[in-house]
This record gives sequence, structure tokens and C-alpha cells, in this order.
Amino acid sequence: MNLWFIFWSAIYDKLWSLWKWTAHKCTGNCEIQRLCCSSNNTGAERSKAIEYSIVKSKSQVLKKMNAELSRLADSQLLTNKWILFEKYIDETVVLKEIDTKTHVDFIPAYRICLVHIYGYKQLIRQIHNMRSIICDPRNSAHQKMLQNLWSQLMDEPLSGVHSKQWQDIGFQGPDPSLDLRSMGLLALDNLLFFVTVYREMARNTLQHSLHPTQGYPFAWVGINLTQLVLKLLLDGHLKTHFYNCFQRIFKIEDFHKVYSYLYTKFDKLWIDKTQESEQNFYYIISQFESQLTEQLADDKTVLSWEASQSRPVVETKLW
Repeated sequence: MNLWFIFWSAIYDKLWSLWKWTAHKCTGNCEIQRLCCSSNNTGAERSKAIEYSIVKSKSQVLKKMNAELSRLADSQLLTNKWILFEKYIDETVVLKEIDTKTHVDFIPAYRICLVHIYGYKQLIRQIHNMRSIICDPRNSAHQKMLQNLWSQLMDEPLSGVHSKQWQDIGFQGPDPSLDLRSMGLLALDNLLFFVTVYREMARNTLQHSLHPTQGYPFAWVGINLTQLVLKLLLDGHLKTHFYNCFQRIFKIEDFHKVYSYLYTKFDKLWIDKTQESEQNFYYIISQFESQLTEQLADDKTVLSWEASQSRPVVETKLW
């Protein structure tokens, strides 16, 4: 199987190179220029294509750019390196002999693509760092986060950090930090964002989870959904959503919003499936993942409540 994959990948790369050469000869424009100046190619579709072109490029200028901006993204330093972005944009213009007076849309479009590509890599590093922090109930900041989670969901006071009351919101025992070990502080921060920013939706979701025959453990499911959303991020599926929604460096809050949206969608799927007598959590979440992967394969997809009504406003401030 691996040999076949290598073989067909090599064939595809050869055909792709031939197509690039033919298109260049016919139009007089390089691939990056054609992609950036096409009005039919925007958002995720354009940025994904530019990323592929940069990764496959044999140009030493683009290889150096990719290596340096990837390193900065991994160090979470992109926000302070705006001048470097402009430097590599200028070098690309010179390398590809692009007439920016004629093709006035090139630089703004290419800039957004670079912000998307390397902003996504930086977001992965930020999310990984948050996941690596273990929730410690002895840590006063972590205690406060847990107490806020409880108070946003429940009206009755919490008796203590260790309490059987945690099971009322879907933890498996009196110490919620044990459930949070697999996803670290990322899972807690996701849950806390959901119940704080979308409190009414979160409380409604909690009520659904408490159904006597069709319920589920709210917090435990939330932790598993963090794992799922992280997987979508690492596999690159969430590029579709992020590239379509923003024209700036991505923030952890953007990840939390996707998580919150997907929790409500999972809750609806759970209700639908349990009414059909299907209550196997792992089967339902596997089906949920398959649906999301298929949905995100469409380069026009946006994961938000607003998108179901109309096209969301794209944020354009770069930093």
C-alpha cells in the first residue's frame, strides 16, 4: 500500500509540474500569481492551493521562507514579525517577476494566504501547549477555573474542590482533574469558554444530558469532544473553517468557538440517534467525526451558527 501511494504521489507531482509549466507558458503568469489574482479562488480554496505550491516549490527563496516562518510559528512569534512577512512578499514578487502595478490584487491576497498558512501552524503550537498543562486541583488558578465551571452551570453552591457534586455535571468522580488528564487544561478551558460565552446554550445542553434514559455525562463528553476538535485541527481539516472566517492571525478563542459550536451539534445528533434507540457513544462520535470530515472537505464550509443564516463577516485585522 505504501509503495502504491509513493508511486501515485510521484506521478501526481510530475503531472502537477507539467500543468504548472503549461499554464505558465500559456498565461505568462506563475502559479502563485494565478491563484492570488483569480476572483474565483478565495478563502480556504486559495490559501490551501498557495500552501501546496509553497511546500512543493523548488525555489530556494520559498523554501527559506517556509522554513523561517514555520519556525517562528512553532515558537509563537509570528505576531512580532510583520516586517518579515513583507520581506518575503517582496522577494516572491521579484522571484516570480510579478508586475504589481498591473496585478494590484496580488500582494493583499498573497499576504492573507501567508497569514493563514503560518497562523494555523502557530495555533497548533498554542493548543498543544495548553493541552500539555495538567489540571492540578491544588493550583489556585485551576481551582478558580473549576469553580467557575460549576457556578456557570449550577445554581447551588459547590461544597468543595473534591465533591460528589461534580458527577451532577458529568464528571465520573469527585475529582474532576482525573477526567481532565487526557486533554489537560485545554479541555477545561474549552468547557469553561462554552459555559461562559454561550451560557444559555450550555445550560440547555446540560439539561439534555440529564435526561433519565437518553442522557450522557456532560463534562466527560466535553473532554472527548476536545480530543475530536484537536484531531480535526492537527489533520488539517479545520483549515477550511479558519481560512474562510478570518483574515488575521488565529487565536485560541477561535478554537474555543469551534468547540462550542460542535458541542451543540453533537448534542443534537445524540438526541436524534438515541430517539432511534442508538446509545453507543463511540459509534455516535465516530459518525459525527465522519460527517465533519466530509463537510470540511468542501472548501466553502464555515462552522458557526451565523453561517446557517448567512455568510459570516470575515475579520480582516491581521494581528
